[in-house]
Amino acid sequence: MTRPSSTGNVRDLFTDVSTVSFREQLIERQNSLWHSLRLAGNHPRSHLSPRTTYVLADAIEWLSGLPENNLHAVVTDPPYGLIEYSRKHHDKLKSGSGGVWRIPPSFDGAKRKPLPRFTVLSPDEVVGLDRFFGNLADALLRVLVPGGHLLIASNPLLSTLTSDLSCHTALRV
Repeated sequence: MTRPSSTGNVRDLFTDVSTVSFREQLIERQNSLWHSLRLAGNHPRSHLSPRTTYVLADAIEWLSGLPENNLHAVVTDPPYGLIEYSRKHHDKLKSGSGGVWRIPPSFDGAKRKPLPRFTVLSPDEVVGLDRFFGNLADALLRVLVPGGHLLIASNPLLSTLTSDLSCHTALRV
């Protein structure tokens, strides 16, 4: 534990008067908080490394159970409800029989992979995605520490919806 300096010297504030240094105390506290965060909720998870945990859960629900200003980074791949990625259209892609997928023209003999022709979202689906991202932004603002990082997987056709987070919330994307 440190004690305020009577000399007013800032360095004296960090002089350890116990057997455990200030740095060791911080590391101990960080490890304790990280351990409790890794175990938060009852959702399936994989501990990928001592510093990385993958949690399979409804993001907004899981975030609501965390204390404020607790996360330094979030990586998420939210569902978008696009028909191109439905089982029906993936089956058509695999069988090579129609669907919304197309094979782009070859260029210099390079074999190209199929691409979706278009993204079909009704106006109601766009409103639903906008609502989802607004709710996600609110949940993230509460749990991310100031200066925390957010990485959202998207695709070029929907990246404008995900980037709208910065326009409609206090998140800086």
